[in-house]
Amino acid sequence: MSIGLFLVLALGHYLADFAWQSPWVAGLKGDALRKGADPHAIHALTAHAAHHALITVAILWAFGLSPWWAIAVGVTHWLIDLGKARFALYGIHVDQALHLTVLAIVAVLA
Repeated sequence: MSIGLFLVLALGHYLADFAWQSPWVAGLKGDALRKGADPHAIHALTAHAAHHALITVAILWAFGLSPWWAIAVGVTHWLIDLGKARFALYGIHVDQALHLTVLAIVAVLA
C-alpha cells in the first residue's frame, strides 16, 4: 500500500466531505430516494459523490495511476452516504470508516 497515496486520498476525502460540501447538499442529500422528497435530493447526493470521484481522479493522475478507480470511489461514496443519510443505517463514524476503507483498498490496488 502506498501510505502517501492513502494520506492524500484521505485529505481529499475530508476536504470534499466537510470543507467543500455546501449546506444545501448536506441538508438535501438525505432525502434522496424518499417518496415525496424534493426532486433535487437525488441530484445533491449524486453531485456530492461526483465531487469525490473528481478529486480522486486528480489525485490518482498526480500519482501517475489509472483514474478508473475514481468510479469505484464515486459509486461507493453514493451508496455509503445513502445508507447513512437516507436509511440511518449507521452514524458519522461508521460512515467515515467505510469511506476510508474504500480509499485504503484503492491505495492498495491502484
